[in-house]
Amino acid sequence: MYLIGLTTRIIDNGFQLNLIYNHTNIYCKIRNYLVYALFSISSWLCVLVSFDHLFSTNQSTLQRQYYSSYRMAFKLIFLIILICLLVHLHMIIYHGYYLELNSYNQLILICTTNVFIYNVFYAFFILIFYSLLPPLLLSIINILTIKNFRNKSNKRICKFGFKYYTNFTLY
Repeated sequence: MYLIGLTTRIIDNGFQLNLIYNHTNIYCKIRNYLVYALFSISSWLCVLVSFDHLFSTNQSTLQRQYYSSYRMAFKLIFLIILICLLVHLHMIIYHGYYLELNSYNQLILICTTNVFIYNVFYAFFILIFYSLLPPLLLSIINILTIKNFRNKSNKRICKFGFKYYTNFTLY
């Protein structure tokens, strides 16, 4: 994903070489859409793995069996891919080739957006969808996983003679 996105951007914007003849807007839209959608899918799949770890440490065996199953994993992977592909559809609408001045005061074609309001929306979208939500959810889910794991290990009972003692150590 990074290799394809970065290489095509360097060849297209940096060297001004045409990979696709006449700089078609379709190429620009599809390239940006795929690069950002695939990047987002990888981030959200990491969140899904954290959810799986959380449910695998759950004390309820019914919830563990239901949420930590292959069937549920395939459903959730499909759902995450579908949501990420749908959430990034706005990029196909607003991205395209536009003329901009480079550092040498030459007009060049760059695959970007040109609408100010969309640029503001896009900045907040990137900030929330890529930078804030996944790390925040990962932190919360991992704290809950550690809490589940500690609660699970505190329930172990060791038998010494006729009395039962609860073991509070974490291995």
